[in-house]
Amino acid sequence: MAIAITPFEPADEAWLRSLLTKAKLATSDLTTEMLSNFLVAREGKTRVGVAGIECHDTLGLLRSVAVETTGRGQGIGSRLVDAIEVRAREQGIEVLYLLTETARDFFGRLGYRPLAGQDAPATIRATREFDELCPKSCACMAKSLGIRTHHVLFLCTGNSARSILAEAILNHLEAETRRFRAFSAGSHPQPHIHPLTLETLHENGLPTEGLRTKRLDEFTKLGTPCIDYVITLCDQARAEPCPLWLNQPAAAHWGLPDPASVTGTEATRRQAFGEIFRTLHRKIGLFVALPFDALDPSVRTVRIREIGQL
Repeated sequence: MAIAITPFEPADEAWLRSLLTKAKLATSDLTTEMLSNFLVAREGKTRVGVAGIECHDTLGLLRSVAVETTGRGQGIGSRLVDAIEVRAREQGIEVLYLLTETARDFFGRLGYRPLAGQDAPATIRATREFDELCPKSCACMAKSLGIRTHHVLFLCTGNSARSILAEAILNHLEAETRRFRAFSAGSHPQPHIHPLTLETLHENGLPTEGLRTKRLDEFTKLGTPCIDYVITLCDQARAEPCPLWLNQPAAAHWGLPDPASVTGTEATRRQAFGEIFRTLHRKIGLFVALPFDALDPSVRTVRIREIGQL
């Protein structure tokens, strides 16, 4: 008989609490309002599984995924999680969090990624399940339910070398997922991109079409992309007065030497650009690996700043 995923009904409550108790999952904080966001898997008139969501504005806590012993091995748990994610999106949930002691591999296969508990948003940490009901040995995991594009501005003085390289690298790494879109600017931009910047990008197989030097004030006007993160790449740009942003982007400093200032032979200058490219590629690789949507904003900023110290 086919499995149907249906909304929780009041007549399901006694069975639900019994199943969760057998599965050693918390029930003491389940309210009538919370139960309205639960789903039940049914095989005919027989209840075989349950899962729920605790909503906190655009964040959600995945709760109480449990399947009767007789229903295991049929993919019912995965179907319940899929259905809960659909319900969460309909309610405007952007990120789902969960705590688990025994099902890390199961949730990992469904796209949930480990997250240090202290790095979860304060709203999630304040829930009873997170704060007191689950054992401290539980792993925290999270999954973004939609693709949000984060806008990143790399800033230096001349905008002819480091920041252009960073812009090109990030956009290349995220060409498929589009989780990030990079821009670059200079507090006192040069008229043109340094030739060795373009040459370095070509040598590493990165596109250069559309790259140009830009003034910082291009990104402080109405109609321009709303910048989420500003990463300065030189000490002088870091010391510049902050512009009046349309929002309040998070700021981090990744101080790197300017390859355009290196003198000597052509080989020496090319080597300087190559070293900066590799350093930026490593740092930006760490940057995109962060679980952005799952991290508390303040923690996110700390992590980005830590990359600059590596």
